Amino acid sequence: MKTTIYKSILFALTTLSFTSISAQTILKMGNQGGPAGTGPATTNKTVVLYQNGNTTYNSMLSVTYSFSNQQYGAGRVEGVVDKPMMNFGGDINGDNSTMGERPFYSSMNAISNPQNNMFKACSTCTGGIDVATDKAISLFSCTDAFISSTNGTNLKSLTARVYIGDLTISFNQPVTNPILQLVGMGGTTSLTKNNKYYDLGFTTEFDLIGTRVSLSKVAGNKYLSVTNNKILNNATALGTASQGFDHNGIIRYAASGSVMVTGTAITSVSFKVYMRGDGGRVSNGLTSTSPDNGLTPLWSFGSPNPFNANAGVSGDLMLMGVSVARTNIALPAHVFEASATVNATKVVLNWKTENETNTSRFLVERRMNNGAFETIGTQAAAGNFAGIKNYSINDDIATILSSAIQYRVKLIDIDGKVSYTNIVTLNTTAIESVKTWPNPFTSNINIALRSSVATTVTTRIFDMSGKLVGQTTNVISKGNNQLNISNLNNLNKGFYMLHISDVAGNINYTEKMIK
Repeated sequence: MKTTIYKSILFALTTLSFTSISAQTILKMGNQGGPAGTGPATTNKTVVLYQNGNTTYNSMLSVTYSFSNQQYGAGRVEGVVDKPMMNFGGDINGDNSTMGERPFYSSMNAISNPQNNMFKACSTCTGGIDVATDKAISLFSCTDAFISSTNGTNLKSLTARVYIGDLTISFNQPVTNPILQLVGMGGTTSLTKNNKYYDLGFTTEFDLIGTRVSLSKVAGNKYLSVTNNKILNNATALGTASQGFDHNGIIRYAASGSVMVTGTAITSVSFKVYMRGDGGRVSNGLTSTSPDNGLTPLWSFGSPNPFNANAGVSGDLMLMGVSVARTNIALPAHVFEASATVNATKVVLNWKTENETNTSRFLVERRMNNGAFETIGTQAAAGNFAGIKNYSINDDIATILSSAIQYRVKLIDIDGKVSYTNIVTLNTTAIESVKTWPNPFTSNINIALRSSVATTVTTRIFDMSGKLVGQTTNVISKGNNQLNISNLNNLNKGFYMLHISDVAGNINYTEKMIK
């Protein structure tokens, strides 16, 4: 028995190449400015762009990546109790391991063996991207969400295209025609039994939300397919390598290249994210063959599974960077940034400016569920102020039931010039309070739950290996509810994880329990 997960980090010796930027000043991701550390994590990731990647020249333009509307949150990914399907800095992992860790921020050639000629820094540039030195954010979509926790079989068709959540890319200043640099859209799982190879290729894909902007391909390998509202991998056999990789007698491809978001004064662009399978293939290592009875390629292999294989973690690991022509942004008159905290039903939004000159007023804007920004408050600016000045405003969200709320602050100068802070995203929850008892438990667990919405919740119990050992589904009302999980006498003594969630992702609660 042999089991393998493929999302290869490919390195190759290549001839020395040179890139030019057609005398344009390009803002892109350099050695500094990105988030430190490794994943997996779902907190927003912000990167400062530098002029031509030289970290001596800070452009004051920053890009923030954020997830929302996760369809497969914590507790819904087989074998991974506390991590959602989509995350930053996650990775595949081998036999009987948890989700792997990868730097949030890395060079573009860290995976998939991309080449410089697959990318352009702007629509009119000749090249301008060096995959060895230019950076990008690591995105991971874990396909273990598509296999059963009970028997390891597929929950989704091998050709399914499944919506898994939203990705938003925000700019702290309005930009025109930014470029998304995409590396390694594609992955593979493989299992072997009786000298037969059971392979499945899959890929992450993106559908644009809204019609204010459109998409177009400005560079890339032949398998990066871009329409005005979709970014796809059109390879017949999906895989990990931008230049193709011979895998059991068939060449599999990842999609890589540069996509322009066409539009003016863009402050954010959002995508619905999908995972799609290529149908899978069974082979003898060279040519296709028929599967043995009861076996089929798998999205991933959990524990247990039809192959009696050690469990692993599979998924599509890809990178996404951003570049913008310097002439396509309006630098702010003043450096300023925002942050926010939430306490029960009150949000405190803070922002600060530096060296204000001829400032007039601030408009505080709020957006819910990727809709339009709306003004919720105004505040006078200092006019002229040397040094750093702090501002603050409160927002009552007691009647707001959105699972994600975003804020930004708009500064208007006396002469009418406009600049924006970064976008701040707060992930709220419908749960107002949860109480569980007894803990330690013996045969049952009681749950008192107060919710701000009426919904259907699933309560699951996992052992510390991630195996699902108990589950109930209940319809709850707005207000106070009491739930019960019974028939737990047969569980061994030890530690367990209790997880409560709803399909919409509004409720997401985890607690360690002891028997």
